[in-house]
This record gives sequence, structure tokens and C-alpha cells, in this order.
Amino acid sequence: FYNGTPATDASGNPSPRETAQIAQGQVISYGVQANDSEIRKVMQGLSMLASTDVSKISDSGAYQSWMKSAVSLLSGGVSGVTAAQAALGSQQQLVADTATRQGDMQKVYNTRILGYEAVDPYKAASTLSALQTQLQATYAATSQLSKLSILNYL
Repeated sequence: FYNGTPATDASGNPSPRETAQIAQGQVISYGVQANDSEIRKVMQGLSMLASTDVSKISDSGAYQSWMKSAVSLLSGGVSGVTAAQAALGSQQQLVADTATRQGDMQKVYNTRILGYEAVDPYKAASTLSALQTQLQATYAATSQLSKLSILNYL
């Protein structure tokens, strides 16, 4: 059954993040994996606190060292999770901004398409006919100019 993303690939490198293409040429990687250092630190700190009954540690120096290590791991992990959460927030904003831009472009394209579809065929035909007449007149003038020479003038 599904076991999730493996921690490492066959060569021992960490598994790559999931990626998503949110726009042409714009790809973001996202997700938090269990083998991320911040998650590992939180789990190590929790494991230290859950696996040992600290009330049975009679040596105060050992107790302080144990608790200092556990709290240090937890606080480091929590700050890393907070940083990952901030990165996720900026990615969410990027996706929202991209979706807004794409929605605006879709409105522009739809407006242009509707403008093309709503053209009056008689007006388009008369404009095309006028342009065709202008083009033929330009060709005729160009043809006459090409036949001119100084010998014909003399």
C-alpha cells in the first residue's frame, strides 16, 4: 500500500520535493517531508521526553542536561517548522497572485474573442473592399513608377 515518499533515493540522496507548474516557466516546489531536519528535531525532542520518566532522574546536573537537550531540539524544530510555514504562506500568496493574473488575462482574451465574433459581416465586407481598392491603387502607382526612367522623360 502507499508508504509515502521515501526518505532517500537509491543513491542515498534525499528525495526531491513535489513540484507544481503554476504558470508558464514558473515552477514551485512544496511540501514538508518527515525526513526534514526540523521535523526530525521535533520528533527527537518528543521522543526524549516521552521515553524517559524525568522525575526518576536524581542527579540535578543530568536532569538539566537532559531537559536542555530535549528543549533545544524541540525549540529548534519548532522554529524550523515556523520557517516552513512562512515559506508555505509566501507560496500560497504567489499562487493566489498568479491565479488572479491568469483570471484577468482570461477576461481580456474572452473580451477580444467576443469582439471578433460580434463583428457586423456587412461592415467587415465593406471595410475589406475599401482596403482591397486602396491596395490595388498602390500596386498600380508602384507599377507606373517602376516604368519611369530619365530616357522616357527626354
